[in-house]
Amino acid sequence: MFCQKCGNQLADHAAFCPNCGSMVGADAQTENAFSQPVNDAQQGAQNGQQWGNAQQGVHLNGQQYESTTQGKHEKKKNSGLSTAAALLSIFGCTAIIGLILAIVDLVKNKDDGKKHTGSYFAIIITVVYVVVLIAASGGNTNDSKSTQKAQEAARVQQDENQTDAAGETETAPEIDETIEYTAVHVSQMMNELNSNAMKAQETYMDQYLEITGKLSNIDASGSYISLTDENDEYAIVGVQCYIKGDAQKSQVMNMKDGDMITLRGICTQVGEVMGYSLDIHSIDGYDEDTSAGESDNDASGGAITCTASEMVNDLNENAMKAQGKYRDCKVVVTGKLSNIDASGEYISIEPEDDPYSFTSIQCYIKSDNIKNKVMNLSIGDTITITGQCIDVGEVLGYSINIEEIE
Repeated sequence: MFCQKCGNQLADHAAFCPNCGSMVGADAQTENAFSQPVNDAQQGAQNGQQWGNAQQGVHLNGQQYESTTQGKHEKKKNSGLSTAAALLSIFGCTAIIGLILAIVDLVKNKDDGKKHTGSYFAIIITVVYVVVLIAASGGNTNDSKSTQKAQEAARVQQDENQTDAAGETETAPEIDETIEYTAVHVSQMMNELNSNAMKAQETYMDQYLEITGKLSNIDASGSYISLTDENDEYAIVGVQCYIKGDAQKSQVMNMKDGDMITLRGICTQVGEVMGYSLDIHSIDGYDEDTSAGESDNDASGGAITCTASEMVNDLNENAMKAQGKYRDCKVVVTGKLSNIDASGEYISIEPEDDPYSFTSIQCYIKSDNIKNKVMNLSIGDTITITGQCIDVGEVLGYSINIEEIE
């Protein structure tokens, strides 16, 4: 016989298992009969508790599912800045403000859980506006350039018509004595231009004017002179007056920068950027210069001896006259060495008495002999240059090819 609990082999007459102490035989069956209902009751209670827990789990999972489903079906709303940006971007005048609001919204509120569709819409609309404006501006620029080219072509044609039969000398246009010129000062013209350029064009374009103003620039090549307001020391824009004929050039030879002059002509262009353009008919108060075009060379064709200060003063007073005096002439000029090019192409000299002069005399090195002499020079030395003046300009100054340095 064996124990029902532990399987230990028992004696036939044993009532208890010596190994585990359990009852065997008839006594074990009686014990099982009494203990079985209790175990079934316990098992039922355990099963009931598990069922309750299962029901509660289902209930909790249902709540969680309902909450998740509600979150999924809840629609996000646009942020306030996003909506404002979209509305402002619709109107061209406030598109930039809309763009700024859109950028702020996307940068600061990107993680607020709200939609930002309006901000993206505002950015797209603003970009479209910018592209359209650029395209329109380009078209206007092209139209303006076409108009300027047409005007320039007409002016060139007019200049060609004023050339004599030999094609050598430009002559001034014949002036109709019956023309009445409107007297006006440059300051008045500039005030009207700055106040309302469109009205100024309507007032002065294609009109015969007698203009008084300060001579502020003389083109070295003799193409034009410029008049500005004498009360505006730093004026750049004024009236650009085109010289017509050798007689007018000869009169301009007697002028100096800063002179107050009066001239008559027809206004050919008005613009808010470039100012006024005028074709000169006549100039008051200046006789023709019979020595125009003659240099100061001596009869034997010798060089012009001068200082850097004298050359600069001549250029500042009248660039056209300075060009007629120095260009293509041999000069012996003394001045202060102000610059030595590192590559050895040129040196520059300036007036000794004006260290702040903006006008330079650029002297080009043309031989190894001259370069070796420059090696022994220092900035600030007073030197004398002998050479050929090859160019004169009111902006870039003088250019000289060096023949000798002392």
